Amino acid sequence: MLVLDMFVRAHQREFAALTWALACEPADTPTALGIDLHPTPHLVTCPKPALEALDRKVGGYLREMLGIIDGYQPEREILLIGIGDSQIKAIMFEPDLPPPECLPQLGGDLAAVRAALEPELLAILAD
Repeated sequence: MLVLDMFVRAHQREFAALTWALACEPADTPTALGIDLHPTPHLVTCPKPALEALDRKVGGYLREMLGIIDGYQPEREILLIGIGDSQIKAIMFEPDLPPPECLPQLGGDLAAVRAALEPELLAILAD
């Protein structure tokens, strides 16, 4: 998961743009952006109710993660959830630019940001 953390920080503006766009979508519940490492690394959404259900299945081990999601400030921070074999990790930090400013800095095309990021994610994080 250290490589994942380093990858996210190296691409903080791209992830800030993606997490901000996700936060701006109308939703009934908070949703975090995740990186599922299996079978191959790919971006996923992690709705809080799904994480709560998983928390119940694993005896409350995700309670701290749920608290992090509750305190998340998408206008200031990046929050990503890394999902690997039998492990889950929150990556949360303030990027060098506020998330609302990142997409315009990257040209304003969210699909292009994601399309450029996913192959690199696969190349760096694939087993």
